Formats: sequence, structure tokens, C-alpha cells
Amino acid sequence: MERVYGPNHPETLWNQGYQGRAKNRYGDFEAADTLLQAVADKCGEVLGLMHPDTLMAMNGVAINAAEISLEGVKKAVDLGRKVLAARIEIFGPDHINVLETQGDLAYFLDIIGDHDESERYHKSTIAARNKIYGPGNPGRLTLMHHLAVCYIRYEEAVELGKAVLSQSIKNVGDDHIYTLISRESLVYNLENVGQEYEEIALQSRLILNYRDVIERSQRPFAKTLIPNAEKSLERALERLNARRYDGTATLLEESVEHLSIEEKN
Repeated sequence: MERVYGPNHPETLWNQGYQGRAKNRYGDFEAADTLLQAVADKCGEVLGLMHPDTLMAMNGVAINAAEISLEGVKKAVDLGRKVLAARIEIFGPDHINVLETQGDLAYFLDIIGDHDESERYHKSTIAARNKIYGPGNPGRLTLMHHLAVCYIRYEEAVELGKAVLSQSIKNVGDDHIYTLISRESLVYNLENVGQEYEEIALQSRLILNYRDVIERSQRPFAKTLIPNAEKSLERALERLNARRYDGTATLLEESVEHLSIEEKN
């Protein structure tokens, strides 16, 4: 692409940004950071700091940085504030790009412990999405779920997480990345409320999803997720076993059966 258009052409920059996002999806966050930051810098130089493509590139840097370390999350917060302010100025407060940036920023703020500001952004984004798309839209459900986690209201988060997961399966399918993320989040909240049966069954389903993704789409990023999921499953089995049972095989069978009954209902 660079040989055809030159290093500063928008098509070249878009292609480099795509490569950076691909590395992010495969879990190579450090390499993605180098590529995405270079694209953001070049976009700012060529297109201007307020150009939508520059802001999109900056947002990509922020999202990837949050995957690297706590310092990366702080960088994501700083970048997120800049992108949000610029997008509001360009598009207005209710534009979808503004709402997406606002939701990302709320998530980053929650990670670094700024729960009050995170809550304000979550509520503002939920209200805007509700106004534009109606109360049943998937984006609103996801944000309500994040807000419940931010409040540390895990039982509410579980109910909302179930609604988000159900909506995600309906909209994009059982093994789409958004569905897997929803399932991961629900597992986490089930652990916090001590619902081991559902946690074990859901975590088992998640491991199968990861393996299926690897087999069908050859996406290596899923390989990095399986060990953590298996460890989480082991911990859940140990907690339940320590409390009530003497063997994990029966527990797993009963948990899967429990999930099947829940889904039928």
C-alpha cells in the first residue's frame, strides 16, 4: 500500500491502523501500541488533530494501551478525555462516536478507581442511548451492566449480564467476540455472588467457545485466554467442593445440567 500511495496517504495510514488493530486482537499489545501510536501521530501531522480519522486513531491507541498495564489505563484515560472533547466539538454530544468514547472512558476510569466520574459518564451515556435508540438497545444494557459493576452491586450486575449475554447471542451469535466478552463478564460476577453452579457451567461453555474459535477461524488470541479460563474453572470447582462435595466430575456434570435447565426456562 505504501509503495502505491506513499507513506502519508490516508489509505496507507488506514492499512497500518488495521494492522495495529489486528495485533491487538491477537494479544500482541506492545507491537500494536507501536503501530497505532505511529498511525495516530502521522494522522495528526497529515490530516490535523481534529480530523475524525485522527481521533479514531487516538481512540485505538487508548483502547490498546488499557490492555498493557495500569499505566496504560492512565494513558487511555488522558487520551480518552482529549478524544471525547474533540468529538463533542465536531459531532455534538449525542453522536454515536461520542457515546462510544464516553463509554470507553467510563470503563477506563472505573479501572483506575475513579468510580464517581465513571458513574457520571455511564449515566450520561445510558441516558443519551435511551433517548436515541430506546430502552431495549444492546448498548444501553451493556452500559447498565458496567454501571452495576462500578457500584459493586454484583447481584444486579448478574441479572443485567444475563440480559446482555442473551441479547448478544440473539444479535451476533453464540461465538462472536462480543458474546464471549459478555460471557466472561457474567462468569466474573457469578463468582462474586457465590453462584458456583452457574459459574462452573458458564466457564465450561466459555472454554469450549475458545477452542471452537481457534479451530474454525485460526485466531491465536483465543489460545491465550484458555489457561486463565481453566484456572478460573478449577477455583470454582474447589470452592464448591470444599463446601459441599467430594468429587469434581459430578459437580461439573450437575453444573452443565443446571445450565441446560436454566436455558430451557
